[in-house]
Amino acid sequence: MSDVSSLSHDDFRVFLDRLKPLLDNLPRQLPIKSDTDSAFASFLHFQIDHELLEQTGCEVSALSEQLKRVFGWQARTTGDGIITIDERGPAVCALHKVLCNFWEHYSENGVLQKWIFDIVKGAEKAYHVHNEAVRYLQSPVPLPSSESEVPSLIVNPKSVQLSPVAT
Repeated sequence: MSDVSSLSHDDFRVFLDRLKPLLDNLPRQLPIKSDTDSAFASFLHFQIDHELLEQTGCEVSALSEQLKRVFGWQARTTGDGIITIDERGPAVCALHKVLCNFWEHYSENGVLQKWIFDIVKGAEKAYHVHNEAVRYLQSPVPLPSSESEVPSLIVNPKSVQLSPVAT
C-alpha cells in the first residue's frame, strides 16, 4: 500500500507509535553518533526553521524541508525509494517526539503522514539490511485491525523473521 491516507486516524496513530521502539532499538551495527555529529542533531531541541516557515507559510511544509535536509531531497525518489537511516542514538530517537508533536496538531496532513510512513519504512529497512529482527523494549504495538491496510514492509510482531531487502 502506498496510500497512507487510507488508514483511519486511530490506526495511523498506532502506526506512528510503532516508530519509537524501531528507533530505540536500531541494529547495533549502525554507529552511535554523538549529539553534535548526528545528522539528526536538530531534532534533540527541535524548532521550526523560521526562514523555511516564512518561505512555505506552513509548519508541516517547513518540517518537510528540514527532513529533506537530513534525508536528502531525492531520498524517496531514487534507488529503492526508501529513506536510509544509517546511525543510531538519542538524536535519531528524538525524531519520534517531533513527529508525535506535529501529529497532535496536523494529523490529517498528507505530507506529514507520508513522512511518518517513510521514516517507519526507513527504520525497518535498517533492520532488514543488517538481517536483524526488530527488538522491542516493550510489548509490540498491535497492528491495525485489518492487516490488509498495513504496508507490506511493516513487521508483524507475531513473527520477527525478516527477509532481506532487495537491492
